[in-house]
Amino acid sequence: MKSTTLESIHPALRGRIVSGMRWTLWLSAITAPLGYATTVLLARVGPGAVGTYGLVILYTLVSCCVFYFGGDAVVIKFLPGMDPRKKLSFLVTYFGIICLTLLPWLGAALIWPQKLHYIFGKETSPRTQIVLVCLSPIYILFSIVQAHLKADMHFRDAQLLLRIVTVGSFLIYASLYLFARPFLSRSYSWLLWAVYLILTSAVTAIGTQRILRSHRTGARIRIFLPRGFWRYAITTEQVSALAFFAGRLDFLLVLNYGGLLVFGQYVAVVSLAETLKTINRSLVDSLFPALTNLIAVHNYAGVAELFSVNLRTLLLVNCAVTNAIILAVGPLIGLLGPRYHSLQDVLIILVAFSGAALSAMIGGTLLSSFAMMEWQIAGNVLQLAVFLALFFVLWPQWNLKGAALAAGASMLVSCLFSLVVGERVTGITLVYVKGYVILLLAILASALFSLHFLPLRLTTALATWLVVMAGFVLAAGYSVTECKSILHHFLPSRLGARL
Repeated sequence: MKSTTLESIHPALRGRIVSGMRWTLWLSAITAPLGYATTVLLARVGPGAVGTYGLVILYTLVSCCVFYFGGDAVVIKFLPGMDPRKKLSFLVTYFGIICLTLLPWLGAALIWPQKLHYIFGKETSPRTQIVLVCLSPIYILFSIVQAHLKADMHFRDAQLLLRIVTVGSFLIYASLYLFARPFLSRSYSWLLWAVYLILTSAVTAIGTQRILRSHRTGARIRIFLPRGFWRYAITTEQVSALAFFAGRLDFLLVLNYGGLLVFGQYVAVVSLAETLKTINRSLVDSLFPALTNLIAVHNYAGVAELFSVNLRTLLLVNCAVTNAIILAVGPLIGLLGPRYHSLQDVLIILVAFSGAALSAMIGGTLLSSFAMMEWQIAGNVLQLAVFLALFFVLWPQWNLKGAALAAGASMLVSCLFSLVVGERVTGITLVYVKGYVILLLAILASALFSLHFLPLRLTTALATWLVVMAGFVLAAGYSVTECKSILHHFLPSRLGARL
């Protein structure tokens, strides 16, 4: 099938794109379980420990989406096609601008330090919270290094740097859990922050050296910004900030309305639901830089083909993983410990909405690659409005279940908006309605079945999953040829060549 062979893309570029897809997928597959194992370990230490871990995650999101002016999209958008002699000047200039835009945030933190508890909770002192704001450029520089590597299609190096943090964190926490658990139980409030900052600093230093070695062109570093920088950066900053508040406002509200212990329970359950996001990210992390490289050479047929391959892949994978988690919710919640048993329905709600929404989320990637972020802003505003309307109605009566419904429903509405609008305004023809509707029906059937018959025996869950997947594959029109082609893109080259 033409739609899955990427034959419209130049062989050299196609090879780098497919290589990036493979490296991203397999490194994620190897290391992602360690990230969830970390959450499980900390959840077993106690809700306070996993709640603090959630604060670390929240801190990285604030640094990335609010403090990081413009975000990764700026680097990935402008580096392809830029004169190599100007790339380092651009990166240095851009990082300087980011540090300058951080100053008003730091000033606000110094003037109103008591307000920082909305982000960091009430367990850490205002002085510590101000120090964390000052240290946010470490994570921002780490993100810039990764974005540079992705923009130059060096996906392997970018993924390896990211996975060092995941693997290192797990090894440290697992060792403490096994051999010094009382110390971990007493010291998690500062230990988790120290581990995160040390590992991120070390990886940032490694990545920065890698970037500097690749730019030894002899050109003098000077202030340089490409044409269109300010318009694109300001727009993407609006998108990033709105995306944070629209997508992770549930963390802030649960933290401030429920306290750290309730927040810890929510983080533990969300981390299991985030399996879907991790898998989706591993499948399409190379999509945005690949699209920007194709657009730079005006290969719009290749854009349509690559996007269609990713969309069809996500529909199939999300159906499989979403229904597997929903039907196996009992054993998965059991990993966290008995105190989380009552949250099975919360996990089902989060996973069902995530599985339905994430396949459509790449509509935002399509809009970003064509520099049409104003539509993403509209989608984020829509998500924020839906979430706030639902949260304040549902939280008083349903608490975490209400937060899950509000977060999931608002994400689904926003992602569908991005996909539909993305096809309309970019002119890229996509065929997805039938497959997407069948995905929604499959997820709905599994969710209702699981909620009604909880707890499910493993054999019953497996049989139900097989029936649902067989129905989806047949109804959505996946042929043997298409499935082989999808596998070819992600399997290691030697195995893929045998298909």
